[in-house]
Amino acid sequence: MKFAAVAFAAFVSSCTTTAPIPGIERMFDVRDYGAKGDGRTDDTQAVARALSAALAHGGGTVFFPKGTYDVVPAEGPFFVGSNVTFAGVGRASAIRVADDAGRYNLIFGQHPNRLHGVIFRDLRFDQNPSGNRTANINPQTDAENVIQLYSFEGVAIRNVAFDPEPGIQAIVAAGPSRPSNLTIENCSFNFVRGRSSDPYYDASSVYTEAGYVTIENNRFESTNAQNAITAIELHGGPHATVENNVVHEFEIGMNLEESTNGYPEVPASHFAIANNRFEDAAIGIDLWSNAPRVLRDVTIESNRFSFSQHRLYHNLWIGIEFQPGGRQQGLGGDFDGVAVDKNVFDFSLLRRQRIATTFSAAFDLAPDAAVEHFFARHNRVLSPPASGINLGKVSFANRSDDALFQHNVIDGAGWDPHAPAGERAAVVLRDATMNEVHVDANAVGAPGKTAGVFSFIAVPNAASRDVTLRYDVVRPPGVLGHRVSRRVDTTGTTF
Repeated sequence: MKFAAVAFAAFVSSCTTTAPIPGIERMFDVRDYGAKGDGRTDDTQAVARALSAALAHGGGTVFFPKGTYDVVPAEGPFFVGSNVTFAGVGRASAIRVADDAGRYNLIFGQHPNRLHGVIFRDLRFDQNPSGNRTANINPQTDAENVIQLYSFEGVAIRNVAFDPEPGIQAIVAAGPSRPSNLTIENCSFNFVRGRSSDPYYDASSVYTEAGYVTIENNRFESTNAQNAITAIELHGGPHATVENNVVHEFEIGMNLEESTNGYPEVPASHFAIANNRFEDAAIGIDLWSNAPRVLRDVTIESNRFSFSQHRLYHNLWIGIEFQPGGRQQGLGGDFDGVAVDKNVFDFSLLRRQRIATTFSAAFDLAPDAAVEHFFARHNRVLSPPASGINLGKVSFANRSDDALFQHNVIDGAGWDPHAPAGERAAVVLRDATMNEVHVDANAVGAPGKTAGVFSFIAVPNAASRDVTLRYDVVRPPGVLGHRVSRRVDTTGTTF
């Protein structure tokens, strides 16, 4: 999912019950400004009065005691200022969109000045998609975002539940003025598709184009019936850490992209994605690059991916994808310095589903551009229905330079007889340009039924140099086909 000038971001949830902590000098209880919190009264203006008082004071805590505070975002939204904390006592402090509140673009926005020291904590946002029967979600004017901030230095969203969240984004933290220092932690997101003239609208719970971002210990939840598209989308950076999150039944776990054209360029993103669980996905992590820019420095380590059939991608499953498409599609940028280590890609759930695979791979490196300095080591790939590794594309723009696949295990690849011929292989190196590409010291385990299945298909084009399949092991030996060009060095490999 891609947006150009205005970015969208996060909808946070999970919540512990804690006592209110005063802000800089003072707490502003919304009930003192007329809020009822009874789930029937329109509390929009009371919340606005409490916020105005905090801003006039130079900051403070806008506090929501236990209760359900109905708001009509079209009457607002609430514009956040510096040094303001929005706090409750946990899930019992709910800010809810009122029944039939109608169309709206966001609930919390910001004043024009750059923000400092903004906190949301211990709250629940209930966007009430079943009760808001006059909504019409669309990305241009009625996005139904919860928090949308574009210029800041220090924003924290902690212990917040976005439940349910139907909008284009729950949290948007993006802008061309280099927003920085964003923390989203211990939150929960429950995506429930809302009313829209486009029943398949694209959405992502968290969307950032900011530097120094931390997203950790959150849970992103949906169901296949809701067709949740993307949990997290990161642009630019630099320095984004995504760690210890759980993403369940989203079509795409994450999109990672270098800085958007039209925004200031970030020379290297420094994305670190570690120790997350991406459960029942169609695509685990999608990497995007916009020419003439280059996506640089991404580490994907110690994550676990599992795959299931979805409404949008119902016969395609990819662990790590380098998004194809040229400049006409707003893509065509190169990739440089991606490392994928110690992850597990588990496709075995697909064996129990009615599928007809068009494509599968734990690694799909086939953009309309160059991939340089790519490393994949110590990963486990379990039961991909077609291929486990796919490298290269018959395209003038595509080439691979300095790529290493080493000490990986690919077990049971190619078991789906519906997959296209030539796709059922543990490793596929296509008729493309490759230089210093090494698939060495990997282990390949055959599926139960081996007819039509290959261990290796390696046919790089004549312009390729130094391509190797060395010291790879196939178990049991001699039962899988292989098709390997003489241009490929196979020293020490047992087929």
